[in-house]
Amino acid sequence: MAGVSAVLLGIAGCSSLAAQPGQPAVSATRPADQATVTGYVSSPLTGQATGPVSVVLQGASAARIEQLVTGLQKSVPPLCAENAVLYTIVFTTPKGNKPGFAVTGYQCGGQVLVTSGGTEVDKTDPGCALLTAVRRVLPATAKATQRLLAPCAS
Repeated sequence: MAGVSAVLLGIAGCSSLAAQPGQPAVSATRPADQATVTGYVSSPLTGQATGPVSVVLQGASAARIEQLVTGLQKSVPPLCAENAVLYTIVFTTPKGNKPGFAVTGYQCGGQVLVTSGGTEVDKTDPGCALLTAVRRVLPATAKATQRLLAPCAS
């Protein structure tokens, strides 16, 4: 796994520090068989995202998204007064015995929360590679996911 330099991100109302390079990422013994990627029509800064729009990826498509998640570095949770949910991804392995895991991507600081077996791990998507991949697979109707500015947006 290639190392990623520590990154300091800051946008209005929040900041985030990435962990040092070389920290292990969540890894899987085998790729997920399926990934359900969900974006949202609306995602207020406070409150719950609404209007879920989901697509189901299988095989190699699911594995590509999982590789992006696996490559993320652990991070310190961002300090955000407000933070909109941009997307969620649920990985499942119906053909295998590996338990699935979930990913939630947030607007502030490129925060990504990975949940597996009741354990939550904060990570960061500083270059927005995962967000970009999510936006590519979701339709335009997932307006909040497609349009809300993220820390990598110019």
